[in-house]
Amino acid sequence: MDWLAFTIKPPTEDDPLGWLFPHLVALFGIPNLTPRGKGGYGYKQSYDMGGLGILAVGGKGQRGTVYVSLNAAGCARIQDMPAVKNWLEAHGARLKRVDLAHDDHYGEILSIEQAVEWYNGDGFSTGGRRPAHEVKGDWLTPGSPKGRSLYVGNRANGKMARIYEKGKQLGDPESRWVRAEAEFKDESRVLPYDMLTRPDIYLAGAYRCFAFLSALQEKIRTITKAAKISLARAIHHAKQATGKLVNVLMQVHGGDAFGVIAELRRDGIPRRLENYADFLPQVIAGAAP
Repeated sequence: MDWLAFTIKPPTEDDPLGWLFPHLVALFGIPNLTPRGKGGYGYKQSYDMGGLGILAVGGKGQRGTVYVSLNAAGCARIQDMPAVKNWLEAHGARLKRVDLAHDDHYGEILSIEQAVEWYNGDGFSTGGRRPAHEVKGDWLTPGSPKGRSLYVGNRANGKMARIYEKGKQLGDPESRWVRAEAEFKDESRVLPYDMLTRPDIYLAGAYRCFAFLSALQEKIRTITKAAKISLARAIHHAKQATGKLVNVLMQVHGGDAFGVIAELRRDGIPRRLENYADFLPQVIAGAAP
């Protein structure tokens, strides 16, 4: 699962966030709520959930509900999906958006070219009608490092497919990593809780051409690969920005690399890597000789 959004009505209107936040911590690993200074999703106020998504609350028309939207990094933190499903169901939450994904890290069965063939062969068609499509990226340069994306369907209708070169999107120009996604929204349909614990069935059934795909895959492997690419890009930018300064500081410190590090080091981690903080140990372990 690559995205999860839902509305839920806390049992108390006096302090809805006071009731909800402990559940967000326990089930989703949300570290904090930071006011964004504006509304969102039709609600009066909104909060950033530590870079893992958005929470929105307030407004007479929302009937005391709270909107919670978890992005890909937020979904990756979920450790017990059956517990999430049971909690949502027990409190009558309404699923608003669920994105299911399949990753082909080496481009063995998925490719942009294959997706185009599916589209032209009516693999995305339903009811005899071919859905609208849109393309993004560099489609004119063979082997372009910028990557390409194919969008099929209309988000406003409640279902849309995305097939894109994920590795290149993250900054690896040589990557063959391709991702296929199906985005479901509650437009003229009710999204069942079962989607959360049986994603393979719903992804495979989204389109005829997706019938062979399975969302059952190694979540940690997928996120760790994304973190590895992001770390490599951060190192590249740091080298461009400070590489020559390091040369000067090495002379200043008489070749003492630890002295240079002590002078340049700051607390925290780069913004590019914040959402992958939990997975950096796997990346570091994989880079060790």
